[in-house]
Amino acid sequence: MTLLLGVILILSDSFEQRPAFHIAALTFLPVLLSSIRSSIRLIGVTEALPAGRSQLMGQAWIYILLAAFIPFLYIVNFGNSLITRKIRCGVWRTN
Repeated sequence: MTLLLGVILILSDSFEQRPAFHIAALTFLPVLLSSIRSSIRLIGVTEALPAGRSQLMGQAWIYILLAAFIPFLYIVNFGNSLITRKIRCGVWRTN
């Protein structure tokens, strides 16, 4: 939600020829910081487990990208809890 709203504000300010760098920084800086944090975690894990280094590096992109999209999962979960009162163990299970 924050990214969507931030992009809309950036585009509207750009079309109106107003400065939009501060909005762009506030929009994309949290995503950049979460990607940096996950890459530092990945470096720490590869240092701790040198035997699994090749396997970890083969899947490294998913660890870095997932950190940026986890807030969206929280928003979807919160929206679902607002709409329904039913507790589900997972989307994949049907009872």
